[in-house]
Amino acid sequence: KSNIKQFTKGIRGWQKKQLPFAVAQTLTKTAFTLRKVAVDKIFPQAFKSANARNFATGILRVKPASKRHYESGRIFSSLFDSKELNYLMLHEEGGMKRPREGHTIAVPTRKTKGKLGKRRNKAWRPRQLLSKENYVKIEKPKGKLKYTIVRTAKAGKKNERIYNMVTSAFIKPKLRFERTASKIVKKAMPKIFKREFANALRTAKR
Repeated sequence: KSNIKQFTKGIRGWQKKQLPFAVAQTLTKTAFTLRKVAVDKIFPQAFKSANARNFATGILRVKPASKRHYESGRIFSSLFDSKELNYLMLHEEGGMKRPREGHTIAVPTRKTKGKLGKRRNKAWRPRQLLSKENYVKIEKPKGKLKYTIVRTAKAGKKNERIYNMVTSAFIKPKLRFERTASKIVKKAMPKIFKREFANALRTAKR
């Protein structure tokens, strides 16, 4: 929401002409401020694995606002630009995660999670594991579970389940991005706008 119409009532002439530029700069720098908070504070708390944090960081990219997007009373700007934003929205609001490719999602067991490493070693991907002799696919469909990937053990020892392959998985809401973002924007935006508007007036050609 914008109160720019109300704000511009007391501004005339060359000063008013600098508003679109100042507003665009304000939106862009506020977005970068918000992104830094997300990467440094929100993502580390929400995502336990470095792989998930890195993926989320790569998704949240800032698209700079342009003064051409400015109209009296409304601001048009896509501050965060990515086709993968639905991934972050899923972790913000919660919901069902479904396969991006193929028909199943690999859900690691608790014991497997500790072996995957910070960057989810490619050698631990289901397809790579099943190419090895001591890993097998056991099909016992039950509800969302289609099959499991198991590491076979030597005689006298138990087989170890590595992944449950399911058609969907429920994601709990854990980002709480909106709540934090609202506080950051309310605090940062007025300061940034004051600075950017003063800078726009100082550099304006009269």
